[in-house]
Amino acid sequence: MREVVGGEHVLHKPEDLLVYELDGTIDRSLPEAVVFPANTAEVQGIVRACNALDVPVTPRGAGTG
Repeated sequence: MREVVGGEHVLHKPEDLLVYELDGTIDRSLPEAVVFPANTAEVQGIVRACNALDVPVTPRGAGTG
């Protein structure tokens, strides 16, 4: 992911991920990482990399549900 978007746009420390473990529902799941793509090409690169490694991708918008 860092190669696609740059290290400053990837969260991986547990303390940084806590805010992303929930949304507007009651379900909680701590992600392994959070990536902030800046454009369509970066989204494509992220999805390709995750697909190659069989890593699930969960898109997130405002986190309201």
